[in-house]
Amino acid sequence: MMPRRSIAIGLLVLGVYAPAGLGATDRYAKVHPQELLAKIQKANSELSFTGTYVFDHGEGISTARVIQKAAPSGVRVRVEMLDGEPREIMRQSDSVKTYLPKEKLVKVSRDPVARPDFPRVFYGSPDEVLRHYRVKVTDGGRVAGQSADLIELQPVDGYRWGVRCWVDRKNGLVLKHQQVDPSGEPKGEFAFTEIELHRKPPVIKSRYEGQPGWKERSNGLKPVDLSKLGQLPSLNGFRPLAAMQSADGKTRQILFGDGLVVVSVFQEYGSDQPAHKPATSLAGMSIAAKQHSGWLVSAVGEVPPNTVMALADKVRPSPLP
Repeated sequence: MMPRRSIAIGLLVLGVYAPAGLGATDRYAKVHPQELLAKIQKANSELSFTGTYVFDHGEGISTARVIQKAAPSGVRVRVEMLDGEPREIMRQSDSVKTYLPKEKLVKVSRDPVARPDFPRVFYGSPDEVLRHYRVKVTDGGRVAGQSADLIELQPVDGYRWGVRCWVDRKNGLVLKHQQVDPSGEPKGEFAFTEIELHRKPPVIKSRYEGQPGWKERSNGLKPVDLSKLGQLPSLNGFRPLAAMQSADGKTRQILFGDGLVVVSVFQEYGSDQPAHKPATSLAGMSIAAKQHSGWLVSAVGEVPPNTVMALADKVRPSPLP
């Protein structure tokens, strides 16, 4: 799965989207942050489009083609990588299928949380997001031929990256997204180079669906009630959202989030991996691991290293049934 990137809105700034003719200062003083956040959420869930975007994944620049179909039954997305090894991703609300043509393999995973994935860049309610970020809104020039407003999302603590989003002034769709460190240096970036909206939702189907000789592989994890995993802590604003585990309970994945970012905590019983892995980070993605009484606990997400270190240390596995 390609890196996934996120957005939120802060507490201090009043927004955008005023009638033409108003000055920039007037425009950015007309809308409350919750209204702007709701507009972005609406665009993510109601707009159908086709577009091409580029992204920096820490090892170079890649290009992808995306088609989104928004319907009352939910959003369906098809992403096709345009360089490197062929790869196609089909995503809907509760599952992700990754097609690998070279191996004729489809990897299937369940996802109980509709996680952020460009241009859908946050999942939480406005109130939850606003507890953790402040915002500054200025003119964003043009992105992919569209007039945009630049939203700078400033974390209230050191457990989150900052975010910059260039948002279509007319419809609220995110056109460009950056994660930034405390000095303002980008940790990763997604940006549309072209985008076309559709009044009639497009047909979305994998180009490989129905072809003979393909194999399907599941990660073997199924949703499980959070209460069955013991007392899970909320740390630095990241609360437990959902969990999955294997049939024998020896492999678990617990999702934590703050409304903007989702962090995965994996628990593996009897793993022979090293007892402790110091936190490392690449293009905004950090990972840390620690042993707890025969369990290897790993935390990974688009957050600073200290956040995954805290989760790997404090999210202790409950005993096997």
